[in-house]
Formats: sequence, C-alpha cells, structure tokens
Amino acid sequence: MPKRDVPSTASFAETTPDGRLFAPSAARNAGPLGDLLADLAPARGSALELASGTGQHVAAFAAR
Repeated sequence: MPKRDVPSTASFAETTPDGRLFAPSAARNAGPLGDLLADLAPARGSALELASGTGQHVAAFAAR
C-alpha cells in the first residue's frame, strides 16, 4: 500500500489562541489515565515521558 498524505482536515490536535496544542480526546481521557497512574506509579521519584504529543496528560497529572 502506498504511503498517503494525511489531509489537513484530519488533525487530531488544534492550536489554541496562546499557541498550545489541544486534543479533545486527551482532555476526555486525562482523568482516567491520571487515576491509573496514581494507582500504579510510586509516590516519589522521577519519570520520563516520551512521545507526549500535546502534553495534556502529563500536565493534568502534575496538577493533581
């Protein structure tokens, strides 16, 4: 199958007026993912997040 360009209308994240990226799906699932992290992650220490995309998940978890 040949590689195809993604149409501009298929964007999963939108740029907000202040320049940040916003993905509606990330906003919807940040709570459940944060709950899972709170249950599984150690209470102390450091973590490295890779390929965070918009950064909404880590920002929501850090705000807890």
